[in-house]
Amino acid sequence: MTMNKPQLLPCKITASLACLALLAFISSASAAVLFSDNYTATSNQTPNDQINNAGRQGGTLATLGYIQGGNVQIGNTSTLPIDPGDASAGDSFLAAFSGTAYINYDFSIVTGPLEIDFKGLVHTSGLTDWVSFSVGNGAGAPFVNNSAVSSILFRANGGTELFNNGTDNGAGVSGFAPGLDAWTSYKVILSDTAGTGSAFVGNGSRADYYVNGSFVGTFNMNQLGAGQGFIGFSAGQISGYDNITISGTLPAVIAPHLVTDIEPLRSEVTTGAPLTLSVTANGSPLNYQWYDQSGPIIGATSNSYTFNAVAGLNSYYCTVSNAAGVVYSSSAVVLSATNLVTVNNFSFENGSTPAFGNGSIPVQWTSYNGDWASVSSGASQFSPPIIPDGTQYFAVNTGPTHSGDSGVYQDVGPLQPNTTYYLTVAIGRGDNQGVPPNGLGDWSPGIIALLNGTDNTGSVLVTATNYPDAAGTWQDYTVTYTTGPTVSGDLTIELGVPPASTYQSLFDNVRLTTGGLLPANPALAQDILPASVETVVGDQVVFSAAFSNSPAANLQWQFITTNGVVSDIAGQTAATLTLNNVQLTNTGSYRLEGINQTNSLAVFFSSAAPLVVRPVSAPVNNVVIT
Repeated sequence: MTMNKPQLLPCKITASLACLALLAFISSASAAVLFSDNYTATSNQTPNDQINNAGRQGGTLATLGYIQGGNVQIGNTSTLPIDPGDASAGDSFLAAFSGTAYINYDFSIVTGPLEIDFKGLVHTSGLTDWVSFSVGNGAGAPFVNNSAVSSILFRANGGTELFNNGTDNGAGVSGFAPGLDAWTSYKVILSDTAGTGSAFVGNGSRADYYVNGSFVGTFNMNQLGAGQGFIGFSAGQISGYDNITISGTLPAVIAPHLVTDIEPLRSEVTTGAPLTLSVTANGSPLNYQWYDQSGPIIGATSNSYTFNAVAGLNSYYCTVSNAAGVVYSSSAVVLSATNLVTVNNFSFENGSTPAFGNGSIPVQWTSYNGDWASVSSGASQFSPPIIPDGTQYFAVNTGPTHSGDSGVYQDVGPLQPNTTYYLTVAIGRGDNQGVPPNGLGDWSPGIIALLNGTDNTGSVLVTATNYPDAAGTWQDYTVTYTTGPTVSGDLTIELGVPPASTYQSLFDNVRLTTGGLLPANPALAQDILPASVETVVGDQVVFSAAFSNSPAANLQWQFITTNGVVSDIAGQTAATLTLNNVQLTNTGSYRLEGINQTNSLAVFFSSAAPLVVRPVSAPVNNVVIT
């Protein structure tokens, strides 16, 4: 969206407004820095990547992530001019063509005025284009004219425009006209109407705004409240932001906020191997407690938990709490066996880094001869729409003019003598005969290989290229290699797509074992039905799913809380789950677990079906209002 307005005319600032603004400035001057970000980057990334770069973020609440929408990235030294006063090697935050990002924290907890300082730059050919400041409910990264937020637009020609919960209040006060490609200092102070208290507690909400240190105007906004303290920045065309600093006063107890969910989310490790799970949270004070499926783990009371992997399939989660509340991490799943070789990010659930335009590379894997690759959760091309492990898989493409294989690899450690290795990988095939755009190419057989070396240039020990005969399905493929008494170097796994004229290969659930295969996972015959339910207290809800008899499976229904904690439902071991007289506490998700009857390490799950239970509406004149 581009909003073009004519050059705005100057407006007189009254002495009383200037006095109130001075009061707000004095009040905020003694506040502490809550958050700062200079966007230091090693390459162009999304704002949520590299948030732990040394020296990038600061303040009481660091580290914080971003709610991102549209075209946003950090880095950009080749796109935007470098700010002469920038200490982060010129790195900055770029938003383009309605791109938006909100700091993922509700600053409405502050007890006084909230000051936001930032550098801004307009990088387009139009002087009516702008940089912006928004405050409100940041869910979904709303644009500047969304009803969830209020916004101030600072135009390159010096004009301003004000949006009050989506309503265009028209022209604000004109200030300094920076022009194009000129880094300019902006300040916004949020306060109550008096200019001395919080903007979020019911005494009115206003924003005093400054350009290059000079007071420009006051924006009287609709009342802000709890949940409306998210701070965001957007672009009409192309805009830059840098050196954002947010200052204010926090209460003595700050409710916990989960910055980074549990990592890694899924692990496949050798029994006895050390493994560390961790979360990142802010708030004050913070109390951590780790749990496994048996309950709280004694002594596990920090933001990380290190242990030696126990054989079997185990789950872990963490709570972070204080007197103001509690937050729950998701549940991490750890699969361990004595003959498993640790493969990091084996099911592509543990994150990825941007690459190849809109693609991505799974963390702890390295790309080679890259054309396009991405971690994906889209399962609509499979029937049933199931992914072999977890919710994500890896897709790698090549084009008709591309030369050589493309893919990823991972070094899994020293090659062992007198050992038989089994590499098993699920390979997928979509249900259509052309991959967008324009139906180019086709779904491709996938390459799986074991190499002697540390990267994709090592000697090939064994390789296979294959995919399912039936479209819309996944199938396991295995290659085997036995070493002799004398070996040297490392063992590397490679996943790839052949060169032109093939197009895309799909991979998931990478398992490397020694001395034998892992038992087969149960096969889902019917995914969960209904896929979602919304009902009222007292109703009956019935879910069903089915596994095939090859291999035979024991069944167990599971409940997943809205916080992501998974637990077995006692006594529910049939293909159908009936919930009678549901209550608000039944809100969450439900899934059916299939467990191989001969080896409990082999499990598979139906999709998770969300259930929302709402109160029964009270009757009005004997009519129930819904």
